[in-house]
Amino acid sequence: MVSQCLHNFYTNFNFCRIEKDSSDVNKSSQEVAQKIVELQKKFEKAREQTRKAAGIEYNRAEQLHRLSALREQLSLKRQLLTKYQALQTLDGAAAPGAH
Repeated sequence: MVSQCLHNFYTNFNFCRIEKDSSDVNKSSQEVAQKIVELQKKFEKAREQTRKAAGIEYNRAEQLHRLSALREQLSLKRQLLTKYQALQTLDGAAAPGAH
């Protein structure tokens, strides 16, 4: 009788432990699934930002060509700015002596 009770106890104990372990696995798999969904959302956001990036529609060679053209424009604008500043300095210096 005692051995039967002990057998039932151990059987029930093992069953409860297995049941607990399976609920941990289910909980863990749900957490993993949630993390995967969050990661997929982050990837989609990154894709959207990439599509919105300026110049993304151009290939590497075209991007380099446009960059070169923009640098040339910047250089010309700096030259003009320096020229206008020099003219303004000359006009400012000539104005007091003209009166």
